[in-house]
Amino acid sequence: MFKTSLGRVGALMARAADFAVRFHNDTRANVLAVVALSLVPLIGALALGSEAASWNVTNRGMQNAADSAAVAAASAGYSGNTAYASEGYTVTARYGFTGADHTSNCTTRSADCVSVLNGQTCPDATTGCYKVTINQPQALMLTQVLSLVGFNGDTTVGATTARAVAISASAMAEIQQTIAPACLIALSGGVTINGGSHGNIGGCNIASATDANCNGANSSINAGTIVYVTNNKNGSCRPASQQASVVDPYASSPGTSTTVPSGCTSIASLTTASIAAGGCFKITGDLALTGTVTTSASTPTQIFVVNGNLTGAGTLLTPGGTGLAGKTGGVSLIFSGASGGDIFSGFTGTLNMAAPTAGTYSGVSIVDKFTFSGKKAAVYAGNLPTWDLTGLVYLPNTDFTLSGAVSKATSGYNCFVLVTASLQFNGTADLVSNPTSECSNAGLTPPSYLLGFRAPLVS
Repeated sequence: MFKTSLGRVGALMARAADFAVRFHNDTRANVLAVVALSLVPLIGALALGSEAASWNVTNRGMQNAADSAAVAAASAGYSGNTAYASEGYTVTARYGFTGADHTSNCTTRSADCVSVLNGQTCPDATTGCYKVTINQPQALMLTQVLSLVGFNGDTTVGATTARAVAISASAMAEIQQTIAPACLIALSGGVTINGGSHGNIGGCNIASATDANCNGANSSINAGTIVYVTNNKNGSCRPASQQASVVDPYASSPGTSTTVPSGCTSIASLTTASIAAGGCFKITGDLALTGTVTTSASTPTQIFVVNGNLTGAGTLLTPGGTGLAGKTGGVSLIFSGASGGDIFSGFTGTLNMAAPTAGTYSGVSIVDKFTFSGKKAAVYAGNLPTWDLTGLVYLPNTDFTLSGAVSKATSGYNCFVLVTASLQFNGTADLVSNPTSECSNAGLTPPSYLLGFRAPLVS
């Protein structure tokens, strides 16, 4: 009996040993164990990949919304709209992003948030930037199998406490102004441009204290930006910039005074010899210009015409070649007194003049404030008379029509600024290209105006 039991145990042990050997050597279905052990990290990796892709898409949408909203808020704020923040929120809402926290910089990460702020520090350390921040928590789904304690800790998403990652985006826009000099300024009667294929104002910026009106083909005749205050009639002047005001930039300048200084030398007529020494000269009555009068003095020359007009068919010339360019000498022609000041109807000659580059009348070529009855009308056709001028032509009470070419003085820099009551340009009006490009060398500071602005992203 005992032997039988031992035999059975031995048989069982032998069979167990045989099973263990066969199990060890049998490779069928052992991958199931590997798969079972790998399921958790495998599911976690797939979940992380898919959810990370979703977060990236959401973040790109947020960034687009933040970029657009920052530009919109900055543009609205600069234009004087105090509701600049509403402009930003409107834009983000169109992208599907809203949030309750609109007053901070979205420092909370536990709820949807959109903030639109101004007065932010820009990358260049100025404080005029507009910043938009968007924050939106994304609940962890299948990635929770990885037992992640939240990328940003556990947060409350809706009414459920769960692990979440906060996706955020921000953008910053800064106002950049375009300010540039103008060469043609109308103080009271507006600007009218009658276009034509031969007109060319040389890229000159124009400023009107009232309206701007552009007509016909090539209606802006290659003007730069046209600044106006009241109306851009027909919307035909382009590019254009509406401003609150355009004022006389030289009204209080000593260089536009018509008061004859004490000690000014009286001369009976204008000749090369009579003004050879330079300085201040006074002619009472008409200035009859005959022949060619040349001034080559190295010091500034002022010629005051008291109670008289400009007549004759001669030439007033600052010498060519090296001439006066780069020196302080030059000529200013100033009309003074109680009457006179007609520089067009009786004069058929040439003014080839460079203004002085220093002194009281630095950069000033012609000053004529006379009005006659009401405003004075003047038409410049480009010949009879001919203007080759460097400097300021100040005619604040003249309704001026430009139908011809104005060139720079032979001896002067490329600088021409015209101030009138009103301006009309016809299709043959022609100015040198970039007529204010050398005014700093010519001793004149042209008036500058805001031509526009942009709100580029800076961060």
